[in-house]
Formats: sequence, C-alpha cells, structure tokens
Amino acid sequence: MTLDGAIQAALLRAAFPHELNFAHSETAKHSTKIGNLILNMLEHHRESQGEACLEFLLVLATKPLLLAERDIARIASHPREELQGLISVMIPYAPGESAEVDEGPEILPA
Repeated sequence: MTLDGAIQAALLRAAFPHELNFAHSETAKHSTKIGNLILNMLEHHRESQGEACLEFLLVLATKPLLLAERDIARIASHPREELQGLISVMIPYAPGESAEVDEGPEILPA
C-alpha cells in the first residue's frame, strides 16, 4: 500500500489558490500536465494510480484548482460509464457543468 494518494490530497489541501491557478496562457503547459494527470487518474480510478482522483475533482469543482478551458473540456468529455461511486457523481461538477446536472424535480413551498 502506498500513500501517494494521501500525499497528493494533502498537497492540494495545503496549497494556496494562486498556487493552483493554471488558467492563464503563461501557465498553459502546466494546465495541460494537470489535465493529463486527472484524465490518467480517471482511467485508473480503481487502482492505486487513481487514489487522489476524487480529491482533484473536488478542488476543480470548488475552484481552488483552475485549468485552461481546453483542459476543462477534455476532462468534461471523459466517458463516465465506467466510473463508479462518488467519482461518477462528482465528475459533472468538476468541469463546471453543475448547471446541467439533473437535480430532480423542484419542490415548491406550500
């Protein structure tokens, strides 16, 4: 058992928002690398390689982690059929698609 996922999660939680902002043109190369990392974790979410996948999706959804639009689009287009559990629930929120997520019928107050 490795602690890579726990270490990655700890680093994400300890980072300041400006340290996770890769949305600008001068950080595009880093955005691509982080996008590739997240896509790789999604592919291997059942293995130790994907341990921190949910943590990365969480910081992407809550906006401490900012990526270039093209990398957000790549993550958003990842096939969701093979994803399980919390990851399948979380991925629509990570790329900022939460407005498109079906939250069920609206309940109006009586």
